[in-house]
Amino acid sequence: MKIQTRGNRLILILLAILLVVIAVEWYALRAARRAFSELKFRSGLSAAEVMIEACRTVYGFQVLREFERESRLVSALAFVPDTIRTGRDVERIERSAQVPLVVFTDFEGNIVHRSASGGEFYSWLVDIRANLPDIYDNFAQTQLFGIDLELPLEGGPKGIAVRVENGVVILFAPEPTLHEREELTVGRMIGRLGENPEVRYLALQDETGFIFATKSVQRMSSLSADDFLLDVHETGAPNYRYAEFSGERVFEMALSFPQMGRYRGVLRIGLSTADYDRLFRGYVLQIGVILLLVIFAVVGALMVSYRARRLSAQVRLSDAVVSEMNAACVAVNSSGNISLLNPMSAMLFGISQKEAIGRSYSSVFPSDELGLERVIATGQGMSARIEVETKKGARILDVSAGKLSDGGAFAVAEDVTDIIELKREAASLEHLRALGELAAGVAHEIRNPLNAIGIVAQRLSGEFRPTEGEEEYSDMLKNLRAEISRLDNIVREFIGLSAPMAPELSFAPLEPLIREIERAGRLRAEGSGIEFESQIEFEGKAEFDENQLKKALFNLLKNAVEATPSGGKIVFSVREQNGEIHISVWDSGAPVPDKIMKKLGKPFVSAGKEGGTGIGLFVAFRIAKDHRGRIDVETTEEGTSFTLVLPEIKSSRGRNES
Repeated sequence: MKIQTRGNRLILILLAILLVVIAVEWYALRAARRAFSELKFRSGLSAAEVMIEACRTVYGFQVLREFERESRLVSALAFVPDTIRTGRDVERIERSAQVPLVVFTDFEGNIVHRSASGGEFYSWLVDIRANLPDIYDNFAQTQLFGIDLELPLEGGPKGIAVRVENGVVILFAPEPTLHEREELTVGRMIGRLGENPEVRYLALQDETGFIFATKSVQRMSSLSADDFLLDVHETGAPNYRYAEFSGERVFEMALSFPQMGRYRGVLRIGLSTADYDRLFRGYVLQIGVILLLVIFAVVGALMVSYRARRLSAQVRLSDAVVSEMNAACVAVNSSGNISLLNPMSAMLFGISQKEAIGRSYSSVFPSDELGLERVIATGQGMSARIEVETKKGARILDVSAGKLSDGGAFAVAEDVTDIIELKREAASLEHLRALGELAAGVAHEIRNPLNAIGIVAQRLSGEFRPTEGEEEYSDMLKNLRAEISRLDNIVREFIGLSAPMAPELSFAPLEPLIREIERAGRLRAEGSGIEFESQIEFEGKAEFDENQLKKALFNLLKNAVEATPSGGKIVFSVREQNGEIHISVWDSGAPVPDKIMKKLGKPFVSAGKEGGTGIGLFVAFRIAKDHRGRIDVETTEEGTSFTLVLPEIKSSRGRNES
């Protein structure tokens, strides 16, 4: 009877424990499903936000290009005379204004002269009077057409028309390039995200319907008929859900898309759940295996020593969880000796796990990096962000420490270095976008009056001669035109900040470019009375963008010439060192001040030369970074060197063999 009662009790205890384990595992599965969904959502949202930032950059570039076309057309009016007498006058306007086509008509819209055939503008020229009513009806003296800052790549030809004494002169602006129309568009940026094999569909829609959708989209709910989409549209908060698409279960994200021309509304991204389902099934299998192990462990514990077995299983499970944690976990007992140190801690701090367990915490962490000595002394937990030197170099850790019930303490340290770096990159992108807007304003506000001043100076030089003081007059005009050129260069540098910088890398011989840079640098240096020496010791191949690398090296040489007084010296050298290509420009000018050295490579930070804007040096640093390289700066009393370093050089023979 006692044996039967004990057996029934054993079965009841086993069933009770089994029910508890199943409940815990069910809750864990729900939590895991929710965690997987949140992880997929954050990952997809990050990719979508990067794409939206890329769209903002492209759209800003399109608007800036439209500003440039408008400014160029307005400036071109300075080359239009009051009267057009022959076709040569029209051709002269085309050459001076540097536009693809100039057309001269009478006041009725009949074409009298044209500078070229203008085949691509034929259909527009047929209805020229209807296309320019204000000009031909004498309601306006000048009229821009085709310029649209909200939709810069849409519409017909772009140009400007002006009434002269005997008719109307029409100047056509250069059309956007095929690359601008097909690649540098918001739609193309969105489409590239859709090329990811994990993306099942992409759709951008507003209240009026679909604005953009991938080819896979045949039919979808409208914005007004879907409460989920309406909530995202009205609140602007991104959200996610699971939905059916073409017979497949997908993970759908919806987020607000800021207006960029005709692109606006709610962006819907459908992601495949295949990897998620596979991971979850594996997790379920693992849970099932663990469940069976727990059942067998419970049976063994009840038969031998239930309490001891259960405690042992819990310890093993805890150790497994701590070992698999992606954060450093360290615990000490009340005596200050290390009782727990997981593999991530050993890897992060370069400590042997076996040797650290049981040792004094202060001997392993003499600087109390994790704050456990303070927690034990004060009895209070703490949180802090610290920077430590590890095998991976300097890393930033978020540390949380607390007190244990047995008088000891524990600390968890998460490596947030990469997250902080990503935030810095995002801030840098926003800063560059702001610089692009500034560049457009500078171009619009300064270039027009600057061009007008330049034209006046040119006319004064060619058409007027003073009766006395001619030499002083010529010197003043020469200085005026030089300052105009310098201001124009500054404006161009500002505009260059907003242009896309992604290099088009190709594996090619480096010597032709180096020789071209050498010749240009020698001419510029010797023209300023500076000795120029070259030391070219590398003639192999490298992976680089020719135009961008040329721009970076020209900027470094230009800075060197401007920083070196007459009679000084510049050394241009190229060599291979430690598996890298070192292209160095050394000058004997004054050393760079310490306060400037720390800021070199940032916008508007000059290397100390008088009148420098710092933009050229910023562009050089950015080009080096885009080539996966860097620029090293060394300055002494004898001189300063800027070394552009390109990584991973490969010989021509080795490249072909691979």
